[in-house]
Amino acid sequence: MRSRRIEDLNLHRARTALCCVRAAKKAGLGGDYLRAVEAFPFNIRSLGLGQALALLCAGGAKDRGKLQLYRDLQSWLCEQQQHSPYYNEDKAEEQDLLGALSGGTQADYRTALIETEAWLAWLKPVAQALLSDAGTEAAA
Repeated sequence: MRSRRIEDLNLHRARTALCCVRAAKKAGLGGDYLRAVEAFPFNIRSLGLGQALALLCAGGAKDRGKLQLYRDLQSWLCEQQQHSPYYNEDKAEEQDLLGALSGGTQADYRTALIETEAWLAWLKPVAQALLSDAGTEAAA
């Protein structure tokens, strides 16, 4: 039973990652989104999840790819992932991920960190596969 739930969760992560990457590409954010996705795991490891998320928000004013990645993570952890400590069943009111992160417990933070890394394990290779041409076109 537990193995089935983990498989379902992995499939849900994969589907969501694919949808996010396709949406970023359709919105013309390909290269910016790819760079944000590729840099984010390092930022988490070097700064911590909260500061890495804050950097995405701060950079979002100039880099729409960073802002979109923040929105995608917020959607995943606050709206789509029922196992997240920040899951908000009442979708009438949007929950801010940074606010939820700073207002939660240490255990909530660790759970969110683990889930973010697991989701990024799908998002990053999908983004690299589907957006790598967008990154080279933007650099040219």
